[in-house]
Amino acid sequence: METHRDELALWLQHLAAKAVQELFFINRARTTDNKAHLPATLFRCTSLTKLYIGFWLFPETATLPRTVAFPYLRELGLFCLVMKEEDLTFVLDKCPVLEKLLIDGGRWPVCLRVRSHSLRLVEACQSLAPEITVEHTSHLERFFLWEAWGWDAASISNMSSKIKIGHAPKLRFLGFLVPGMHKLEIRNTVIKAETKASPNTIVPSVQLLALQVKLGTRIEARMLPSFLRCFPNVETLYIQSENDDYKFWGPQLTGTGKLNLKFWKEAGPIECVQRHIKKVVLREFHGTRSELDFLKFIAEHAQVLEKMVIVLTHGHSPSDPIGANLRAKMASAKWANACCELTIFQTPFHVEGTAWCYLSAFDLSNPDPFDVSKCLDGKCQSH
Repeated sequence: METHRDELALWLQHLAAKAVQELFFINRARTTDNKAHLPATLFRCTSLTKLYIGFWLFPETATLPRTVAFPYLRELGLFCLVMKEEDLTFVLDKCPVLEKLLIDGGRWPVCLRVRSHSLRLVEACQSLAPEITVEHTSHLERFFLWEAWGWDAASISNMSSKIKIGHAPKLRFLGFLVPGMHKLEIRNTVIKAETKASPNTIVPSVQLLALQVKLGTRIEARMLPSFLRCFPNVETLYIQSENDDYKFWGPQLTGTGKLNLKFWKEAGPIECVQRHIKKVVLREFHGTRSELDFLKFIAEHAQVLEKMVIVLTHGHSPSDPIGANLRAKMASAKWANACCELTIFQTPFHVEGTAWCYLSAFDLSNPDPFDVSKCLDGKCQSH
């Protein structure tokens, strides 16, 4: 591709002259070791409203004129780019009306700090991001993370990252937060296991929350009540139950001691659980005692819970022993709302793991971006 660099630059000049509005500019050499540079002439396409670029080395923005901008750009997708933090900041600053930002497959650790009064949706997938901060985002409604990992050059197994939420008064959709990997910070307060709810530690606007957690790993599960207290008005809660034997997030997360129903009862009051949650979806249910104890805690404390959906992990069905034991345990619970509907499903996916559809999530009209039941075999059937 580098051998055609001048031709690409000329081609982009022609597109700029024609006032192109939508551009998908993807390098066909889709390998992580290609060194094709994105032509800086792209910044001449000032009429763009939608731009997707992928598998490029980003140009040195320090050499670009300060006057370059994408004044009409509303949708931006960045796929498998090699770029520096200052380059990303430069691009975002040059998009004054940008509404949707997708970063997928970032090939180099980049801190994402979002300060925008126009962005409504931010989605970071399969990217190395030691820190992701959203602040001064007065119109942000949706903040999605999927396999957005941190970076520790000294230990590849330590993938912890900082997630900071500042001023985001319209934020309604949030996830997947990972208590074992994400160091959550609300405004200027780091959320810890003993953190209590206060005006400085809550995001009251969030109504749909998704968490990814090993419920049987004490050091992770003990963070779950604190995370839930940060979002007191959640109405729909997704829990992605991870395998407790999966140690990818670091050996420091093994923890000691057993978790049981007593642990949850002693966790103290959780506003969203007691008064607001109407729907709980637990995916990748393995049949462990820690999962059953958590579900029983929710059932016995969620006073307005209308629906509990449990999706079994790959290889199990509602009719096998795991499904039968689940029904028996939940039947013995003293439900806070006796009218709550319990539904148990077999997973529609062929492998175990966290399912995500970035296309569905990137749709601002989607009422539940975490519902991936219609996204099978790499195709989003909801579109």
